[in-house]
Amino acid sequence: MSAPPPLADLVTSESGLDALRGDWDSLLDQSDQSVYFLRHAWIRAWWRAYAPPRSSLMVVACRDARGTLVGLAPFYRREHRTLGVGHAREILFLGTGLHVRTSEALDVVARRSSEPAVAEAVCGLLEARSDWDRLWLADVP
Repeated sequence: MSAPPPLADLVTSESGLDALRGDWDSLLDQSDQSVYFLRHAWIRAWWRAYAPPRSSLMVVACRDARGTLVGLAPFYRREHRTLGVGHAREILFLGTGLHVRTSEALDVVARRSSEPAVAEAVCGLLEARSDWDRLWLADVP
């Protein structure tokens, strides 16, 4: 009997992002994505310093049946504009989307052995939403 898939929830507020701090870094330690640029402190500092105008947090947090954080997709949403005209609503990794390189090796984070279930939960949540047009996953390892 396999475990039920994780439940995906969307974190859209800075207070919600801050509330993930301890669980976030603990999850990262239990994953194969041990990259500094995925640490909560870096993600939080990047958002404070570089959040593009008219952008919003879209962090997908996946929890198992016990409520333990088993996956994260550290995203934000922005409206892509050309000459001031909005034409695409994009989802990007926190740490990307600027003309200057600020982060490297960004990825969806999943507890070891939970990767397929987390990927499915993240995709399911995104597919159910209609507030984006393009998913831009630059520099995925």
